[in-house]
Amino acid sequence: MARLDTQVNIRIPDALLERLRASATASGRSLTAEIVKRIEESFPQFEEMLIATRSRELETISQSVRAKEQEYLRLLSSGNSGWEKAYREFAHLRMLESSIQHDIESLAEFKADVADEVETELEYLKESMADAESRDYALTQAGLALAKASGKKRKAK
Repeated sequence: MARLDTQVNIRIPDALLERLRASATASGRSLTAEIVKRIEESFPQFEEMLIATRSRELETISQSVRAKEQEYLRLLSSGNSGWEKAYREFAHLRMLESSIQHDIESLAEFKADVADEVETELEYLKESMADAESRDYALTQAGLALAKASGKKRKAK
C-alpha cells in the first residue's frame, strides 16, 4: 500500500487480528494488503445483491405498468372518466420503471469499473512484487560477492 493512501484506525477483536495476520503471512502479503484484499473482495457480492434486488423491483414495477396500461386502455375505450387517473398512475409507474432500469445499468457499470480498478491494482501489486524480488536477488548477490571478497582479503593477510 502506498504511503499516500488514507490511514484508518479501527478496533477489531484480537482473535480476528490473529487470523488476519496468519492469512497475510500465508499469502505473502502485509497485514494492510490482506485487509484491503478482503474488503475489496466483499464488494462484488454486495453489488450482485444490489443488482438482483433492483432487478426484482424492476420486474414487480414492470408488471404493475402492464396492468395499469391495460386498465388505462380499458377505461379509455369504454369512455369511463377514470381513464385520466389511470393514465397518471401509468405514467408514474413508467417513470419509476425507467429509474430502476437506470439504477441497474449504473450498478452494472460501477461493478465493471471496480473490476477494472481491482485488475489494475493487482497488476501493480504483481509488478511491485517482481521489483521487490529483483531487488532482493540483487542485494543477495551483492552480499555474497561482498562476503566472498571479504573472505579473500582475510586469506591474503
